[in-house]
Amino acid sequence: MAPFIKIKLFANHGHINNEMEKMIRHISIFNTPLAMINENIWHPPTDVCENKNEFIIVMEIAGMKKNDFDISVSNDALTISGHRHTNAKECKTPNNYNQMEIHTGYFEKIIYLPIKINTKKIKATYQNGFLKIILSKTFKR
Repeated sequence: MAPFIKIKLFANHGHINNEMEKMIRHISIFNTPLAMINENIWHPPTDVCENKNEFIIVMEIAGMKKNDFDISVSNDALTISGHRHTNAKECKTPNNYNQMEIHTGYFEKIIYLPIKINTKKIKATYQNGFLKIILSKTFKR
């Protein structure tokens, strides 16, 4: 499977800082120690695929409402964030848990896009615990 994110390190000498920043952000996506600076932020499992005309992002994030998500596009990145609260009313503190595997609290996922997208054609749906975002590609003519 080809990697989704393509980094051209130092492709343009005038943009060395931007390329280095992209590389650091790319590394942090894969939960390296660099990404663990803030342990309170978690990253829901996310699939990213593309076809000829669009990128399709599917995030597994049960227990949310569609208004609980913040989706933004800035430059070459799509950011999905929000806050998931615990459903366990009986166990109000972590000390009461015997097992705790479901992440709660603030989450964030940043997906870097290799090409520009049409920000006027972003579609997002949330159904059965999956957030689906469709981004239309822009084509230079």
